[in-house]
Amino acid sequence: STDPPLPIHLDDASVSSVCTTHPGGSSSSRLFKMGRITIFSLPSCPHCKKTKQTFTDLGWEYTDISIEAYPEKRADMLKAADRLTVPQIFFNDDHVGGASDVEELLSAADHAVLYAKIMSEPGPTLPELAVPDYPPKKPESAAERHEEAICVIGCECIGYNDMVTSLESGLEIRDRSYHGVVYKRCFVGSEFVSWAVARGKLQSRAEGVQVGQSLVGSGLFSHVTNDHNLKDAPLFYRLTNHDDIFTLNTRRKWVDRVDKPSVTARICKKMLGNIQGRATNNGEVDFVAMAEDKEWPDFEDAVCEFQKVDLTAMEEDARLALVINIYNMAIVHAMVKVGIAKTNLKRYSFFDSVGYCIGDHVYSMNDLENGIIRGNKVPPYHLRKPFSAKDPRAAVALPRGEWRIHAALNCGAKSCPPIKFFTPEAVREELRIAAMAFGEMEENVRFDTEKRTLWLTAICSWYSSDFGGGKREIATTIASILRGEKKALLETWLSEGDDKKLGFKIRHMPYDWSTNASRAKEYSPGDGKTTTSHSCTIV
Repeated sequence: STDPPLPIHLDDASVSSVCTTHPGGSSSSRLFKMGRITIFSLPSCPHCKKTKQTFTDLGWEYTDISIEAYPEKRADMLKAADRLTVPQIFFNDDHVGGASDVEELLSAADHAVLYAKIMSEPGPTLPELAVPDYPPKKPESAAERHEEAICVIGCECIGYNDMVTSLESGLEIRDRSYHGVVYKRCFVGSEFVSWAVARGKLQSRAEGVQVGQSLVGSGLFSHVTNDHNLKDAPLFYRLTNHDDIFTLNTRRKWVDRVDKPSVTARICKKMLGNIQGRATNNGEVDFVAMAEDKEWPDFEDAVCEFQKVDLTAMEEDARLALVINIYNMAIVHAMVKVGIAKTNLKRYSFFDSVGYCIGDHVYSMNDLENGIIRGNKVPPYHLRKPFSAKDPRAAVALPRGEWRIHAALNCGAKSCPPIKFFTPEAVREELRIAAMAFGEMEENVRFDTEKRTLWLTAICSWYSSDFGGGKREIATTIASILRGEKKALLETWLSEGDDKKLGFKIRHMPYDWSTNASRAKEYSPGDGKTTTSHSCTIV
């Protein structure tokens, strides 16, 4: 069903006028004194659509609060439901849960009796369930780009992104050697001239050279050692976005306007989600197909904007939310572009070498997690901090570590937590909810009551200092994110021991590094950088 139009909330608390969705998907305004079903949803959420369709098929009216149209209601949903996911459904003030909870409830209930009961009770009184009485805010969107087309090949003008795609498809790009030195991902100058003459229907090879020199000036490619401009000769040249494929967002040098970072992150995440959605079948992702998607070049172009995001100018929570979102996006980006690391040694290289250019500095995955978010702490199986005292990137390390990020960062493995989008204004509350969901998962926290053993994810071992350091401190931290029977059991166990010795054991579960890939490249450390630097070297 479609989202209902703007809800109207009257001041009279006993009689409210709200837009309700009726069977068949139509919407109308009705006055009622009792009972209401409320759904927090997103228009793009398939589980939301399914739940709303179920209510429509049953003939049940409901009030839909879109947290896309009213993003400020997301904080209300978090407070009322204590969950991050949508949909979240309420029968009056009673929180039912998500789509699966509703499905389970309906499977065992007399629908007519249940609906009559809902409608006979007082409507919602929680302020978080109040229906907005004002028009939705216009969604933040990207500012207009100011890029000019490149007009060098004949009389044809073409955008930068399209030109890169044309060069990639038209030239023979491969590893080549000269005097025993291998130059990765390059093409030959004379072959470019032949391509330009044919592509632009030029009158001479001299014109082809002029075209190439113009493209070098535009930053599309350069000589592999920067010793020559484009020449009609057997010299090697490399596209800018092929120079350092381990710095993922270098398809171009960003010289355009710079949007609000949270807007850029949301837009890029949506683009990536759409591409991944088209490449997903039965929960498995074809990462090779993602690279071949027609919108993939647009995504790779859009993330180049992060090159000009100034992390030092951001408030702490805004920086935290942005870096979490970039990390989670960069992992998927990397699995498409450079492949999946399948051994411990390759994973070590992957997290140390692959990353993003942000604010004219290069940050690997380890730099993002351990350098910025964890406050410049030594990563697992490393000997030193990511940023030295003289490293300019040390200025963006968060002043206080946030242990709950381990419930938010997704490294691409099956044992990682699900990916969410975190907002500057509510990131701490979102992390609290994410940590609670993390604690509910049996693959992260489970109990063996017979052997009095607390089994924890290996993350709690690798990052033990974040969780408190000692076994009692770690168990106490874990207890803080548990609910119900799990929480009661762990608190009982903690109360039975003493300060010197726990009355139970702590063990760590094997980490599942497998992925949901149906098809993907395999990561190879030797495929990456042609130079080593912490600065973005996009010519």
